[in-house]
Amino acid sequence: MNIHIAVIVLVSLGIDVSCQEIFSSYSSLSKNFMDKQISCLMETGSCNDMGNKMKRLLLQNDCERCSSQQKARVKKLVDAIRSQYPAQWKVIRDKYNLERE
Repeated sequence: MNIHIAVIVLVSLGIDVSCQEIFSSYSSLSKNFMDKQISCLMETGSCNDMGNKMKRLLLQNDCERCSSQQKARVKKLVDAIRSQYPAQWKVIRDKYNLERE
């Protein structure tokens, strides 16, 4: 039974570390950064490790295990895509069945 608890704790820590890696690596959203992440999400370009983790964590589980600070960074990214890249946002939203807001 203790091994199961240890595995759950390690998996939880791994997910938290993944969220931190993704969302602590930027403080401002450069055009180059945005273009790479949009291409990754739209599957029109290659994804780096960060893009793959972002798709897995955000699009599959809506960042459930991310902290409130990490969720705020996600919101910043999504808001930037919505306002600066509306056509691409529509494709991403439709592709991943994201809520229409």
